[in-house]
Amino acid sequence: MKINIKNYDLEKFVKKDNSYYYREDLNDSFYCEIIIKDDTLDIKVYDKNTSEEYIPFNIKSNHGALCSFLHESVDKIIDMLKKESNIVDDLVRYIENKYSIKPQYPFPNDSNSFTLNKNKKWFLLYMNISSKKLGINDIRDIDIVNIKLPTELISELIDNVVFFRAYHMNKKYWITINLDNVSSIEEIVDYIDMSFNLV
Repeated sequence: MKINIKNYDLEKFVKKDNSYYYREDLNDSFYCEIIIKDDTLDIKVYDKNTSEEYIPFNIKSNHGALCSFLHESVDKIIDMLKKESNIVDDLVRYIENKYSIKPQYPFPNDSNSFTLNKNKKWFLLYMNISSKKLGINDIRDIDIVNIKLPTELISELIDNVVFFRAYHMNKKYWITINLDNVSSIEEIVDYIDMSFNLV
């Protein structure tokens, strides 16, 4: 899985050659090993009794109780290994300081998703969604924003790590940013300003 290594607290890992390793027990029978090398994160689950890799963990279609438990446990560990980030708070603060705009919550059944509006039109939509909605293999919740950008820039930016084709918006004019792979607001403020100006 492609990642932004800056988002991980590497002090929690053991460094060996050019890789970072983390190991933790999941229960009495299984443990996981998480490896970061370059911009890739690799997860393996092993049976404690045999020390062999537990292959069913890697089969996407396996939705049994054990695999679900193992995936949930690994997701919690991965979240724990990430650096504490207030990227969403930083984003809201940036917009408020620069444009004097506060979030609005347009969805009655969703108290988390919000929009930032200029002249009653969205220039940014924030949501927390399942990563599988962006086609990311590891299933977990991620923070995203949709913003409007020039069409020629959208195709240049798509990398399926930070920038994705727009989720639930017109893919010609909008792009989705995976905030979980953004280490600081400075990386995306120019694009937010572009969205504000376009709208």
